[in-house]
Amino acid sequence: MSFPDAATILKDHKKLYSPGKILHITPHGAPKPWGWKFYPMPPDLGDEEIGQAAADKTLTRAGLVFREKNQPHNLDRSIQKDDSLKMKVEILAVHGTGPGTYSPGIQKLKCKVLEVPLTPPLYENQRTPAVGDVIFIKAFDPMFFPRVVDPMEAHFKVTARADMALSDEVGAYAFLYKHGMTGAPHIAPQWFGCWTAEVQSTDPNFQTRYVGVIALEFIDGICLQKLFVKDDVGNQIYVGDMPDLDDDTKTLLQVDVATRLGTMKDLLAGVVRQYKIGLSHYHIHPESVILTFRRGSQDLERPRVSLVGYTKSVVHPLRDPPRNVYANYTRPIHPFYRFNYSRLEAFFNCHWLPLGWKTNHPRISPLLNYWLLRTFGPLDSDEYSTLIRPSHGTVSAQPIEDSPLLHPSHEPFLAQNIESSVLQKMDEAIFFGNLTSEGETSVPTQSSTPRNTTADT
Repeated sequence: MSFPDAATILKDHKKLYSPGKILHITPHGAPKPWGWKFYPMPPDLGDEEIGQAAADKTLTRAGLVFREKNQPHNLDRSIQKDDSLKMKVEILAVHGTGPGTYSPGIQKLKCKVLEVPLTPPLYENQRTPAVGDVIFIKAFDPMFFPRVVDPMEAHFKVTARADMALSDEVGAYAFLYKHGMTGAPHIAPQWFGCWTAEVQSTDPNFQTRYVGVIALEFIDGICLQKLFVKDDVGNQIYVGDMPDLDDDTKTLLQVDVATRLGTMKDLLAGVVRQYKIGLSHYHIHPESVILTFRRGSQDLERPRVSLVGYTKSVVHPLRDPPRNVYANYTRPIHPFYRFNYSRLEAFFNCHWLPLGWKTNHPRISPLLNYWLLRTFGPLDSDEYSTLIRPSHGTVSAQPIEDSPLLHPSHEPFLAQNIESSVLQKMDEAIFFGNLTSEGETSVPTQSSTPRNTTADT
């Protein structure tokens, strides 16, 4: 379907977000996360800024995003002209675009820092990069957001959707930074704060508008999304047998199983540590996981694992009312309680976890359970907590974020019903790396193991 302003939008994208272009960005105090059912609405945000106002209905997309009422919420115009606060970056590459096209949604830009602010950060909970650093900019530019959206979001106009996505991701990264959990060795990239970019249009009818952006560490790695393509209905199709694969995909396909399991260990350990401080994820998906194989000129013994994209995460202390169901635990919850086959299915579908661990049951994988316990140790240890609250001495009767928990009557799966030869090969895979990519197919029946009942949150 063609839109009357399609040509202008394409020209504007080329003008704004092409290699060699310069962005001047100014600190921005984004509102607390909003839009999700978990979060309160900003008290000073009116209906006209959220839904399609009468004045918006006759406007093109370009006209809509330039309208004064549709600028980023909390925009402080008093600081926009203060050059001492600005950071200047040059775009080196634009991710997900081709000649004459762009990918609808958040614009993802690899950038080089040319100038940094002359004054200390205007807002807390962020680090300042150095001149010459290569960083990652995500531009939440409503001009280039999708026109067709989920029906649940249809009542929000596009500028509100962009502002919600910005505030949700800012809330998550700033929260992680506050708790010292951004940058290596943590799974979240380093956080360089929230900003606005002042931009213009190729159309002389429009003057200046502001775009919310965030600045992050640039993760120079390969995304696990390379291992699959999606069909017309969104199903993952593994690329392993496809011809003409690029070098990044070939690199991932050559990773041995022990290394793959090691990266999953690092990923899940990082996620439950985020849970502990009060941040949880709607789902964990390969398209949000990046592996870094080198640091400078040095090969890493094991790839660094990064989890990116926090627009769908939930910062529980910022909810209404605030909560953190993990605060009473002295240590992170054992990954066994948070991850089962259902939650990790996408990693099986792209063959990052061994296919031989799959069973006919949609939630139960005895070999996955065994690996979780073999890798992370006892359910209650010096590193991880069981679901028994130390302060009460009993298992909480309330579900965590609508997820059915492992029932206290379910003894942990200790693999007593799996053949010893299978377990020996599992151990060899974990520690010596000689399990095939298909894994083992000799698994016990459904009745031989208690149920790990973790659900998506």
